[in-house]
Amino acid sequence: MVASLAALLAFAVDHHYLEVNPARVQLALRRGPPRRHVTLAPADLIAVWRRQRNHSRLADVTLFLGLTGLRWGELIALRPCDIVQAVRAGPVLTITRSIVRAGGEGTPLVKATKANCDRLVPLSRVALQIADQWADGTDREDLLVTRSDGGPLKPSYFRGQVHWTQTVPAGLRIQDMRHSAATNLLQSGADILGVQGILGHSTRTTTLRFYGHVTGAEHLRAAMDHYEEPLAAGLHPSGGASGATWPPGEAVAFIGEMGNPQQ
Repeated sequence: MVASLAALLAFAVDHHYLEVNPARVQLALRRGPPRRHVTLAPADLIAVWRRQRNHSRLADVTLFLGLTGLRWGELIALRPCDIVQAVRAGPVLTITRSIVRAGGEGTPLVKATKANCDRLVPLSRVALQIADQWADGTDREDLLVTRSDGGPLKPSYFRGQVHWTQTVPAGLRIQDMRHSAATNLLQSGADILGVQGILGHSTRTTTLRFYGHVTGAEHLRAAMDHYEEPLAAGLHPSGGASGATWPPGEAVAFIGEMGNPQQ
């Protein structure tokens, strides 16, 4: 279509109907600043869920997204058979597919996940309880969470049922529940690689680009303090956990030498 349009406009230029072919003009689109994500801390997430619960049981969707970090398409594609008990990880979701719609509201289409890679997402006790309630009385291959008519849940239907704009902070989108889950996990001490696996990012670069700022100076200090513990134990006169046996005063002298660049 673009090639045909460009050829037609080239014909118009050749015959002096136009001075330039707009399809051949290099456009420099001005990019605005990246959108700041609005996230909910755990207490705020519960508060939003309680307000939405006054309107609809679909409020559980908000809480579930905030606990699991799933994409919307992954959530509405879940089936009861996707809830499994892993040997070591406990209850998990197997994320193998996604339901996408043109513009979020078009004809549903089942596809692979965004990164085209299956993954496991651990379920907290609360998330497992929600998933079990959804699965109760349904066939293993049915959709886990649906509209009242059994069809795949639409964002507009969901927002209307829970009175989204009246129950959430200004500017909060459904996608921000995923960002909230990632932020809360990292601030709770989760490893960046673990969060990458939960979110389904293909590389940790993506996770770091979006959430690297969350692991701020306080987390760096905690990491350094944790690293320093065995060193301090090894420098202790009694030997400490590492088994080192420094004579009294020698550890202090060693630390002093570390601060003297000439020794």
